[in-house]
Amino acid sequence: MVYEKALNIYTDGSSLPAPRRGAANNEMELLACITALQHAAEHGRINEFERVVIFTDSLYVKDNVPRALFQWPKRKWLSQEGRPIENATLWKDLVRAIKKTPPAS
Repeated sequence: MVYEKALNIYTDGSSLPAPRRGAANNEMELLACITALQHAAEHGRINEFERVVIFTDSLYVKDNVPRALFQWPKRKWLSQEGRPIENATLWKDLVRAIKKTPPAS
C-alpha cells in the first residue's frame, strides 16, 4: 500500500540472536521508526508532503503509539498498574520525532 502525497516509509528493526548485539528486538523496532522519522524531518522537501506514513511489522510499536502520544505522558510514563513503561526513553524519542513531521491531512 502506498499513500499519494505522502512520504511512505517502511521499517523493520531487527537484532541478531543471542547474544544480541543491537539490544532487544522491540528496542530495534522503535529505533528503526525513530531513525526513519529523524531522516524524514531533515529531508529538504519534507513540507511538500501532506503527511508521513510509517509501515512497520511491529505490533509492539503499532499498538503502543497512541499510548505513547496520549496516555503515558499524562501518567508520567507509568502503566495503569504503576510500573515504569519499558523502553520509555525510546518511546519519548519516537514521540518527539512524530511531532516534528507534517501532520496527517
